[in-house]
Amino acid sequence: SGTPTCGSGLGHSRGWTGSTSGALTAAAFTIFQTLLKNHIDPQKWLVAYFEACARTGGAPPADIDAFLPWNLSEEITEQWHYPRAPP
Repeated sequence: SGTPTCGSGLGHSRGWTGSTSGALTAAAFTIFQTLLKNHIDPQKWLVAYFEACARTGGAPPADIDAFLPWNLSEEITEQWHYPRAPP
């Protein structure tokens, strides 16, 4: 099926064309690098995103902008602090 699910935006193709999958992978890597550059733990970010997807039955959260690294609150940024220098 070509219906996107919460996890399919992270690079693996579930019926999406190669160019779409590639664009989604590039977007995900950009977000991960932005998280690292801002000392935000990508694993904590990803867990929070997947938990939000689970609360919506597997669909992306309604307020997806709240998960963009540049929109994170100062409180969340402190909670998700990445303790070491980015690779």
